[in-house]
Amino acid sequence: IEMSRVSRKSLHAKHDINVNQTIAEGDLMLRRPGTGLTWANRHQVVGCRATKHIPVGQMLSLVDLA
Repeated sequence: IEMSRVSRKSLHAKHDINVNQTIAEGDLMLRRPGTGLTWANRHQVVGCRATKHIPVGQMLSLVDLA
């Protein structure tokens, strides 16, 4: 396993995010593994609306956002 891949962190929901809720930076937290969107990609997430309920701790994906 590549060390940089294991030690990186991805954006996760800091708390439950409801359908149609606009994502703010305060809704995000970083957790391992780093296989998803990184902190550098947060501009792609902040300001978007959730297209489905995103439970606390779930890794964020662009398919969950509009």
